[in-house]
Formats: sequence, C-alpha cells, structure tokens
Amino acid sequence: MTLEVICFQYPIAQALVNNLISIKDFTSLIQTSNQMKNYFINCSFRKTFNTYNNTLTLEHDSLISHKKMSWNNILVNYNGSKCTLDILYTILYMFEEEEIEHINTINIRFSDNYNSYNEDTRISFGKYFAQFINKLFEKFFNATIFQILNISKIQFYVIKHIKSSKIQVIRKLNLYELAEFSQKYKESSCDIFKQLKSLKKVDFFLRNIFFYDINCYKNMLENIFELLSRKNDNFINFYGNVFQNDFKNFSKILKMAEKYNLNISFNESFVVSKELFKTVCIKSSTFSVNNVKLISIVLWDKKILQLFFQSLQFFTNLTKLKIQFSDQLVNSTIEYNSTNIFSNNINQTVYEKMLQIEELFIGIKNLPFAYANNDHYEKSLEIKNQMTKEICTLLGVKLKTLVLNNIPNLEDDISYILSTKCYNLENIYLSVLHTITPNFIEKMEKLKFVNLKGLYKLNIPSNVQMFLNYLKDVNINEGNNFKSTKISYNFFKKFYNRNFKHFFEHICDENINYIVLFDNILDWKNYFKCLDNFLNFF
Repeated sequence: MTLEVICFQYPIAQALVNNLISIKDFTSLIQTSNQMKNYFINCSFRKTFNTYNNTLTLEHDSLISHKKMSWNNILVNYNGSKCTLDILYTILYMFEEEEIEHINTINIRFSDNYNSYNEDTRISFGKYFAQFINKLFEKFFNATIFQILNISKIQFYVIKHIKSSKIQVIRKLNLYELAEFSQKYKESSCDIFKQLKSLKKVDFFLRNIFFYDINCYKNMLENIFELLSRKNDNFINFYGNVFQNDFKNFSKILKMAEKYNLNISFNESFVVSKELFKTVCIKSSTFSVNNVKLISIVLWDKKILQLFFQSLQFFTNLTKLKIQFSDQLVNSTIEYNSTNIFSNNINQTVYEKMLQIEELFIGIKNLPFAYANNDHYEKSLEIKNQMTKEICTLLGVKLKTLVLNNIPNLEDDISYILSTKCYNLENIYLSVLHTITPNFIEKMEKLKFVNLKGLYKLNIPSNVQMFLNYLKDVNINEGNNFKSTKISYNFFKKFYNRNFKHFFEHICDENINYIVLFDNILDWKNYFKCLDNFLNFF
C-alpha cells in the first residue's frame, strides 16, 4: 500500500484535513497528485483560524548614530514598541504561516527629520532599509502591496534599492519627491523601478506639480509608465492637490500616460474638484481624459454634482465609478426643501454613460451632528435611500460589481431594480445602517460572490458560490452560538438558509472578524482578494 493510499484512509485523511492551517499547506498537498487533489475536493472543511490585520505596519523613528549604517543602527516602531531592524526581523521571522498569510500589504511610514541627514547618510540609509523591506516580502509570502509614506527627502532613496519581484502595487509615491530625486540623479533615476517585474499599479500623490518643468523628470516618469504598460491590468492612480496652476503639467502627464496606454484613476481629494471638471468640459480637446477608467468622488454640494455629470461624456472609457454622498449635500437639500437631487442633472448623455459602468461603489456618510435637529437627520435617511435608488435606476446590464456601503436601508424596491436591470451582476458588497430585506439578493440569478457587513438575515440563492460575512465585533464568548467551529457552522447555515460545503471562521482577540462559506475548495485562495476588495474597494 502506497503512502498516498494510506493518506486517503480514515482517520489519517481527516487528520490531514484538520491540520491544514494555511493556503500554502493546502496548495502543496493537492499538488502532490491528481488523486490527492480529487480527494480533497470532495472533503468538507470547517475550520477556525486566528488571524490578524491584513497590513503589516511599522514606522521608522530615528537613527542611533549617523556615523555607521546597519540594521542595528536603525530604530523603528512596531506594535507599540521601539526596536532596531535586526531585532524586529528576528521577531517577525518567528511568525507561523497561519499568522501571516492574510497580510497582503507592507506599510512603512518614514517619520524622522531627513532634512538633517547629509547625502551620504540618505544614500546609505535607503540601501539598508530597502534590504530590510526586500526581506519582509520574502517572509510575508502573500504580500504584494507596498505602501511608503513620508514627509520629505527619503522616499526614492529607499525605492531605488527595492528589488522584490512580488510587488504588484506601490502606494503613496510623491511626484514632487520623484521630480527632486530625478533632478539630483538624472542618469541613475531612470532605472529605479527596473527590477520590479510584477509591478502593475502605482499611486501618485500630487502636490505643487507646477513647480518643476515636466522635462526635468520626464525620462524617469516614462520609464515607470513603460514598465506598467507591460501589464494588461495596469493602473496609475492620481490623488492629492491639483489646482489651476497645476493643470498644464497635469495635462502633459495624462497625455504621457495615454501614450503608454495606461489605465488612469482619479481619486477623491482635490484632484477630483470643481476646477478639474470645468477644465475637462471647456478644454476637452487639450485636456485628455480618454484613458481615465475610474473616478472616485465625494459629492459635497450641488455644484460639484452638476459639473461631475456634465463632464461624464468626456470620460469616454470610464468603467468604474466610486461615488460618496456627503451630509453637507443632503443637509443643503433639506434646508432648501428640495428633495430631488438628480432630476436637473440627468440627461440622455449621462444615462448612456452610466449604462457603461461595470463596477460601482455607492457610499453614504451618516453623521447626525451635521444636521440642525433629529427631524432633519431622519429626513436625511429618506433622501439617502432615494439617492441610492435613483443611482441604481441609471445602471444596466454591463454592471458586474456593486458596493452599497452604509446605506440606511436596502429594501425591495432597490432589489427589484438590480434584479431586472443589472441581471449580469456577479459580485455584491452590502453594508447597511439599519435594515436589509431578507430576500434582497434572491432573484439575482448570476450572482457569484456576496460580502455582507454585519449580522443580518439574508436568504442566499443557490447560484452564489461564496459568501463572506464581515462581523468584526461578535465575541465568541457571548451566548452559545459560537462555542466551537461546528456550532458556529450550524448557526450560520440556519441563519442564512444555505448549506455550504466549507466553512472558515476567522477570529482576532476572541472576536469573530469574518466567516467564509463556499462550496469549491479550490476557491480557498480567492477569498483573500474578495475580502480585501470590500475593505479597500478600488
């Protein structure tokens, strides 16, 4: 009898199932043979995991000495304690796979006074800290996102030496610092990203981009754009402060990105402003937004709402939209006794553009103190429900992913609109302030993935392949529903009226963070991505 056959026998097979603690273990096991793979496909997995945040965060604090650079000379803050890089790496290296497989982001904040460093110290510091970051990406095997935040003078000294081929996304790059670094190191700066073979998305923070002639850093920027262009799912995301005197250089950057056929995102903040939408409308021939695929916007007054809808026709390839409604907009509607926010801004052009949207986020701010009295606040909830309904009415068959975040109530009227007009909807993320009707998703026949925030009665149709319930504050010691993995599984099976084959329960500090219910064990690796999409949509 072979070892493989022995492994299929009970209770050995069940012991193997019970002792799988990570995706890495599971993947390794099913790759041993087709027989092993087929066996595990037919097993039922019901497991409880102890998990942590999906982001590893640490902060550079200071140097012990500026004279000699090494890991034991660099001080960082981690989890409330200060230590050197060499000590921290020893601590992190001891983590088990189960503890770290959820970490997809490594977030480094640089908080020292780097203006006090001389140039040799900056160069040496950047090299040693980058070596540490490269080691982190080796250890945290599912981490693909690198977030680097600093005040000034150090970012690109570190990035210059980052080599991890696992990094797919870099967040918080400062374009002003890129320009300064490029000015100082014109030749070497052009190849700064060349070893990041998997890089496909970059976030750029924009500030004072009028200050430098774009030709001063054009070569460096073009090298980054060329690298991104090698990936079909590339994205360059712009956020920060862009004012009227920045538009000339911003327009040149957009045209450069268009030259490399990059997908562009305009993120909320001053990038997405009244002045931007005015410029798009007035100077559409010179201020090109053809490659903008995603806009994330906060609608805080009627003027920006009006300008946003007027400019939509010029975003010819827009497919993703993130709209957040502020209490300021709703409050002004109440004060002027005008309950219909959209009627004067929706024309045939806007309607046709909204029908092209494939991914939509609708978010609602709910701040009671923003209103004069409780009656106004209660009135605001009615208006917010109506706004959500009106936006959903504009959508069509191309919609594949929908996020409804912090909506006061999700009732039958919105459910009917989505089921009939958006019948190709595959992914839905639901977060409500008060109530959701239990049959909200019952007639969404092509729905594959559902993410629900909070514990609400919801009937899950048979076509749903994976259900993720983000709970966060449900304590396992409260009541009798969560005393064991088996008891938890039976509770959720009954509560959601659906018998899934596999059940994962993720606990952090004795609270249920989230649960995952699904049928195909080969989807195990996919739920990390689904969870991250909900927490950090777009």
